[in-house]
Amino acid sequence: MALFAITSGLFANNRPISQSALVGIKGRVKSDESIFLKDVTISFAEAESPDIALDNTSTSPAGFYQSEKSFRKGQRILITARKTGFAELTKTIEITGSEDATVDFILDRRLFIAGFVRDSVSAQALPGADVFFFNKDGIVIKSVKTNQSGYYDFDAPFTPGEVIRLRIEKNPDYMPIEKTLAIIKHEIALPRLDFDMPKQEDRGIKLGFRVYNKKGKPLEGVEISYFDRMEKKLMLPVNGAVLLNIFQKQGTKMQFKFFKPGYR
Repeated sequence: MALFAITSGLFANNRPISQSALVGIKGRVKSDESIFLKDVTISFAEAESPDIALDNTSTSPAGFYQSEKSFRKGQRILITARKTGFAELTKTIEITGSEDATVDFILDRRLFIAGFVRDSVSAQALPGADVFFFNKDGIVIKSVKTNQSGYYDFDAPFTPGEVIRLRIEKNPDYMPIEKTLAIIKHEIALPRLDFDMPKQEDRGIKLGFRVYNKKGKPLEGVEISYFDRMEKKLMLPVNGAVLLNIFQKQGTKMQFKFFKPGYR
């Protein structure tokens, strides 16, 4: 005689149906200009344990995303959207229904600036330098310090046409340096902005050269080689003249070599 064990529960297609249904999370991401964003990283974590990742995905070219993992009713989930050039945004949702939850994001565009600060003579990294960012009204937006590698980065809201001023200070040994940056159009990332800082006692000089032949005609294409922070070479233009910015320690002797085929 065959014996059969009878168990309680509901079945569909020979598989048990959970009495606590699991649902996914989906949504769409766009910018503050109502442009749907692709390749936005979407991550999921427990609200009570945000350091423990549960799932991650990214948006499609049309800005859609869908979690690969399903979540149980009553579970509280942190959902974070990240994309370079935009402000990171996190939302919290509690799973309440039996259908996929929908969570949409609108990300504010940000300006991202990064670079290195170095000694103008030795080219060594300058950790601990202060980097100040000013808006068009001359108000400090934010200040950061360079890390051990002399690296800094910064992001902030911006609008086309705005001019941002950067000021680098490392007291008391170095001279402050400033640069301005005009925002022409919305860009996800800007070129790296590096700074070479001269010391107070090493302000540098401007040195001009003009090379002629024996008839007094400017010589084009003369090669000038010299050593500043590193070996450098340049070719004189048609007018045979050049103005160099030289950074060396006070008292340093420099040698300049001039070469052009057919001339001594």
